[in-house]
This record gives sequence, structure tokens and C-alpha cells, in this order.
Amino acid sequence: MRKNSIKNTRINGEVQRELSNIIREEIKDPRIGIMTSVTAVEVTPDLKYCKAYISVLGDPLLLLFHGQDLRLDLEKRLPYSVS
Repeated sequence: MRKNSIKNTRINGEVQRELSNIIREEIKDPRIGIMTSVTAVEVTPDLKYCKAYISVLGDPLLLLFHGQDLRLDLEKRLPYSVS
């Protein structure tokens, strides 16, 4: 695994925080429990792709239904585009 630069590490942290906030505050689906957390985020250096690791206590398939909404909300909150 390649060592991240300071900039990339900060972007990973910011994306992780925002994604966590979106899951906690924006998703109004009562089936998604409060025990859902974003454990890690890896953004490529060119900001083209993002891989998020999410831990779910309950039914993890429920987040798949909200996947597109999460991506769109994340694009609105960040000053740069992550696909």
C-alpha cells in the first residue's frame, strides 16, 4: 500500500467526517440504526475515486438503497468532486 501524502490524508479525513454526518443526519430511514459508522475512507490522489468502509450493525443491504443519495449529498458538501 502506498503511503498517503499529508493532503490526501486530510482529504480522507474530511470525506470520512462528511459521510458520517450524512448517514447520521440526512438519511431519515428508521431501518438504518444509529450503530452505523464510517471506519475508513481511501480517496485516490487524483480525487477520481473514493472507497468508503462502513460498519453496520443490522442489515447492511439497507445502505445499498441509499448509495446514490450518499454520493450526491457528498458531492454537494465537498469543494471538489469525488466519484
